[in-house]
Amino acid sequence: DILSIENRYQDIKAEQSRLDVLINHAIDHLSDDYHLTYERASELYELDEAIDVLRKKVKLTKMSIEELGPVNLNAIEQFEEINTRYTFLDEQRADLRAAKLTLEQLIDEMDQEVKDRFKETFHAVQGHFADVFKSLFGGQAE
Repeated sequence: DILSIENRYQDIKAEQSRLDVLINHAIDHLSDDYHLTYERASELYELDEAIDVLRKKVKLTKMSIEELGPVNLNAIEQFEEINTRYTFLDEQRADLRAAKLTLEQLIDEMDQEVKDRFKETFHAVQGHFADVFKSLFGGQAE
């Protein structure tokens, strides 16, 4: 009878070792895949549902993640680079628009100055034209 108790004790110890390995594997899996400690996971998630139901939920969640396809791990960095470039180009565009407006105003001022000088010169020439024509050719001219 003592022999059967010892055998039973050895079986229980072997089962305990096997369960310890499974528990350690599950804790490693929790840490590697979900970045959680057992204590933190216990705080965050209480087991209100059966393990089978939770396993189905995990499987469905994994399938949903796989359906999303590959994730671009550089997306944030690429966005920042493109956003920086966009901001730079947008500022350049604003500067160019301001420069264009300044140039248009300058052209308008120059056009007005040319018109004013032309009229002034035209009227001065017109005033002397009659005198020069009369002295060169005689008669009148306008």
